[in-house]
Amino acid sequence: WGVGPRLNDEQRLQVLDLVEQPSSPSLRNIGRQFGVTEYPIRSLIKILHTIVLLIRLNLCIVFVKINIT
Repeated sequence: WGVGPRLNDEQRLQVLDLVEQPSSPSLRNIGRQFGVTEYPIRSLIKILHTIVLLIRLNLCIVFVKINIT
């Protein structure tokens, strides 16, 4: 893994709150605010999107199983 400062759990939640705002700052500016580059911010958003996708897929699978039985 890379070197340098890392976001802790509380900071990750703060970043996600910032990104969800309608007029959110750029990823670069969010990174600067937390003392990191924009790469960890992008990675965090990618992970969040993956989690949301997996949850949606799981819900679809459950829905299909309920309708089949």
